[in-house]
Amino acid sequence: MKSGITSVVRSAVLTVALLGLFAGCASKSGYQQADKTGAGIDQFRNDIVDTKKAVDTTLSELGNITTEATVDPRKPYLRFAKSSARLESAVKKAQERAAAIREQGSAYFLQWEKDLVEVNNPEIRSLSHERKAELKEAFNRIGKAMQVANGDFKPFVSDVKDLEKYLGADLTVAGITAANDLIKKTKTEGATVQQSLDAVIHELVIVEAALTPARNK
Repeated sequence: MKSGITSVVRSAVLTVALLGLFAGCASKSGYQQADKTGAGIDQFRNDIVDTKKAVDTTLSELGNITTEATVDPRKPYLRFAKSSARLESAVKKAQERAAAIREQGSAYFLQWEKDLVEVNNPEIRSLSHERKAELKEAFNRIGKAMQVANGDFKPFVSDVKDLEKYLGADLTVAGITAANDLIKKTKTEGATVQQSLDAVIHELVIVEAALTPARNK
């Protein structure tokens, strides 16, 4: 793991150097595009964190319905229904942000190609091509992690909505008891979703660090 982080840091330094060379050419748009993309990735990471919180709240309130089944499950059910709506909203926002990140990434690499035309040194040109390929692969890993997360989310959100409808119609001890198996299944799906979201966050942190020039604090 340490060697992997060291490689990322080394790559980040190389990126800054290359973008500095581009800035000395026709424009500064290369690193500015990198900043914009890096900022978008940071926002995307925050959206994923918010989605994780929504999943946590949904699972917690679902558990409260079971715990309070023999007392009064009305309040935890209403909280569960609200958390279910927030979960859908968080997922939608994250998906929209993911689409924006893909567009920004494409624009970033396109600008890189344009700036590279101004570079005459063949060694620097070759080095830049290698670095661009590394970053593209890093972006691809984000895409792959998101595909896994989306695949995990579909059955989870579907079961959450089904439970919301079912319990809304039969919020009784017998009704809750009958749904125990689906509740357990949904909790397991939620745990899987959390793991896949952690994988997305991991890739986002790596790309953001490799993409964004350091700033003095």
